[in-house]
Amino acid sequence: MKQMNNLPSDINIRPLSYIITIPTPTAINESIVKIKKKFNLFHDQKITHPQGIISLNTAHITLKRRFYLQQESTEDDIIKTLRKITFYPIYITASTLSIYQTEEQGNVLVVLVDNNDELKRLHKSVLTSLLPFITRDDVFSGENYTPHISVLYKLSDSKIHEGISISEKEILPLSFTIDSFQLLKNIKGVMKEREIIYTHFVKEH
Repeated sequence: MKQMNNLPSDINIRPLSYIITIPTPTAINESIVKIKKKFNLFHDQKITHPQGIISLNTAHITLKRRFYLQQESTEDDIIKTLRKITFYPIYITASTLSIYQTEEQGNVLVVLVDNNDELKRLHKSVLTSLLPFITRDDVFSGENYTPHISVLYKLSDSKIHEGISISEKEILPLSFTIDSFQLLKNIKGVMKEREIIYTHFVKEH
């Protein structure tokens, strides 16, 4: 899983970027935090914003990978278009682990979400809504969308087998019902801390 290369190279002048994620239930997040601590890959997080700030320690499913707004677009444009999306509770399961090799985060151990047509439809709805307002898309959207939950970042080659073994025992299989997604803004570096600026909930039956 390679990162795109057509991004600004200087982090100090990088424009604000956004991402849309699905939060995981507290119990799943706590299990993953426990594993991070075993591998010394957990970093303390300070909550400094009234709307809440989450970091890479917060387990989630990415619904739309990092994107940038067009010059004439605003956060309000994004929020307004996301509000129009209707979806119902989506029950998901996950039972498989995999390793992604990335430039920014090294070896990433992930839990792959089992095939789910409803989740794919939600992803496509979000993608279609955003396209008029964002500067680019990437190869991991649309038909190449692979929903997953990241467990360990920057995992050394020598620790991969141990990471997989512990994760299989501690968190697999997992399942939960998706009832919301969040629009986040990166406020420190590229992926260190993210401010929650909008939460979209399911439509009640």
